[in-house]
Amino acid sequence: MKKLVLLSFCVLLSGTSFAKKITRGDVQKLVTQVCTEIESAKSADEVQKIFEKINKAEQPYTDKEDSSFYAFVYNKDVVIVAHPTAKLVNQSQKGKGDVQNKLFRDNIVNGALKDKMGWEEYVYSKPGDTKILPKIAFYKLCPNGGNDYIVVSGMYKD
Repeated sequence: MKKLVLLSFCVLLSGTSFAKKITRGDVQKLVTQVCTEIESAKSADEVQKIFEKINKAEQPYTDKEDSSFYAFVYNKDVVIVAHPTAKLVNQSQKGKGDVQNKLFRDNIVNGALKDKMGWEEYVYSKPGDTKILPKIAFYKLCPNGGNDYIVVSGMYKD
């Protein structure tokens, strides 16, 4: 009987997916990868193709195991130009704060334009969760063809 219970437990575990914990290094790596692609694009059409992949939540722009880990892009006017949530694309986020009224979006864009890259802390709701949780985002300025794009990704601090 003990062997049967142990075997059943092992079979159950083998089908269980343990999501990896997203780290600051993961966030920086994703932002750097997307930024390199944007900066290397030879035309505005190539940049748009990258944005389309982000908008479709394709890998590697959205993690296949954790949909709360993704990259998105602002322009210098704090307009989202690429995001896996379609309704946010082409929407201005200027002057829009989190639930604590922190203008983190403006801070991200202004920080990128001033310092080229950095981190920003704020609170946000996690996809599939009703709680507001602390989050930290890494951002980087990625110029291409006279346009300044700010690539962002973040992680929940839960």
